[in-house]
Amino acid sequence: MRKIIFSIIVILTLLLLVTSYGFAQKGEEVSVVKIGGIYPLSGPYAPMGIGDKQAILLAVEEINANGGIKSLGGAKIEVIFADSEGDPKVAMTAAERLIFKEEVVAMLGSILSSTTATIAPVCEKYKTPLVNEGSTSITLTQHGWKYFFRSTPHDGLYCEAMFNFLEEITKKSGEKIKTIGIMYENTLFGKTAGDVWKEKAPEHGFEIVVDIP
Repeated sequence: MRKIIFSIIVILTLLLLVTSYGFAQKGEEVSVVKIGGIYPLSGPYAPMGIGDKQAILLAVEEINANGGIKSLGGAKIEVIFADSEGDPKVAMTAAERLIFKEEVVAMLGSILSSTTATIAPVCEKYKTPLVNEGSTSITLTQHGWKYFFRSTPHDGLYCEAMFNFLEEITKKSGEKIKTIGIMYENTLFGKTAGDVWKEKAPEHGFEIVVDIP
């Protein structure tokens, strides 16, 4: 848990550097900086979303207890959460509500690549920085978005590492691995990973004989 909290603190620091610069440019004095957080807090993906929410709240508590945002005179952080339900359309609506009704100046989220893919264009349109800590689809960083920041490796790097691992196993065991099966969840995240596996397998000398989305 401490590793997760540390990662969230790093992500919040990156986000606050961007927002602090924006306030400084406008010469504004603020006591509270409101940040949006869109995560699956209900439905099948809720355990992941709730875990991230708890880590964020702990990180915010630690930052605020240590003087808040010092570059803004000690302003406190307030994170306003919205439930994406794991649904891309719900996530998009939540992003619009947080920006216009809650007036957040930046956004965190949203674990699932499919929901991040609908939140990011909204943030881009309204020039709201979005820092993502968990969505790994390669496509998310291929749109040229200026307000989207990702802190985790993408699926291409993960899949390459898996093939390198299989090659290492064959060297150490002496047993030749020629055929593999792939199984992945049927959303943007899983499909992207599946596409990379299919593309890279022949390059590493493997034949895919089972393909189950």
